[in-house]
Amino acid sequence: MRISLKKLDPSLKNQLKKTFAQAICDLKDIDESDMFLSDFFKDTEYEAFAKRMAIAYWLKKGRTYSNI
Repeated sequence: MRISLKKLDPSLKNQLKKTFAQAICDLKDIDESDMFLSDFFKDTEYEAFAKRMAIAYWLKKGRTYSNI
């Protein structure tokens, strides 16, 4: 997959982020969410994303990096 190095217009970037967030909000349950994320990410990307989300969750709950 080739990634574009061209910068997005800030307005378009904001619209794309909101569209992605809305797509997440529209998911009905954990199974539908898992199916969406599995289709959206490659396996390794999904795993990396899940790890980042878990770290963010535990940091928000008060754990330290060394504890995690």
